[in-house]
Amino acid sequence: NQQLGDTQISVTGRAIPGATVRILLDGEQVGTVSANSSGRFEFATDADPGTVSLGFWTTDDNDVRSITFNTTFDVTQGAITNVSGVIIPPTITIADQTIDPGDTLVVSGQTVPDATVELHFNDSEIVETVTANDDGEWVVEYDTSQLTPAEYTIKARTVIGGAVLNSESNFSTSLQLFLG
Repeated sequence: NQQLGDTQISVTGRAIPGATVRILLDGEQVGTVSANSSGRFEFATDADPGTVSLGFWTTDDNDVRSITFNTTFDVTQGAITNVSGVIIPPTITIADQTIDPGDTLVVSGQTVPDATVELHFNDSEIVETVTANDDGEWVVEYDTSQLTPAEYTIKARTVIGGAVLNSESNFSTSLQLFLG
C-alpha cells in the first residue's frame, strides 16, 4: 500500500502591499496571509481531491473591501496543485456619487504597487488609465464637462506587465455615478 504525498494547493498572487488577504476554500475561510511590500503573497493549504473553488479578498488602508476573486480548478490526489497569477481586483471609491456636469470626478483606490489601473465608464465607453504608486494607491481626476448628464457605472481593473505579456484582474465593485 503505497503512501500518497500530501494533497495541497499552493497559491501565489498579487494584492495591495501589506494587506491581509483572506482566503476562502469552497466558501469557508481557510486562512489569511499578508502581502509583502511589493504586493506579492503566497499561501498553501491542504485540500480534498476534486473540484474546488478558491476565493480571495482584502481591504485597503481605508477599510474599503475589494470584490472577491474566485477561481475553480481540480485538485489532484497526492500532489501539490499550483495556482499562480492571482490578482486581487482593486478597491474603488468615489468622493461624491452625485456631481454636477463640469465638476471633477475623483475616483481612487488601492491595488498592486506600480500597476496600471483602468477606470471603465459604463460598458467601457470611456477608459481612463493611471499608474498606482509604491503603496498601490491610485487616483483618477476626471473632468466631467465632456460627459452627458446621466447615470454612469464606474469600475476599475488592474493590469500588470507590458504590452505583450500582461495580466488583468477581474473588475472591481461597480459604483453608480449620477451626473447632473
